[in-house]
Amino acid sequence: MNSITDYLDQLTDEEKTLHAELIAECILREKEVSQCMNATRHNIMHLESILLRHETDLMRINHALRDLASTCREIRDRESTRLLSSIPDEKFHCA
Repeated sequence: MNSITDYLDQLTDEEKTLHAELIAECILREKEVSQCMNATRHNIMHLESILLRHETDLMRINHALRDLASTCREIRDRESTRLLSSIPDEKFHCA
């Protein structure tokens, strides 16, 4: 990206004098833009670190939920077996 100084080098002294006010405003705005770009870069890097932490947390939660689902299936299967075992044989109908 070209800066205002790159353009100023192409102007004559007379043009610089004629447009001094505009040049001063451009230099000020260029500085403001640079500060905004730096702040944006910083904010993006901060956001990336937050997102990485959330991703890690979500992966832990996902793993915990999978473990919980597995435990629930095991308990359900054990309880189903226990319940079926408690029913007397004469209560079962043969097909």
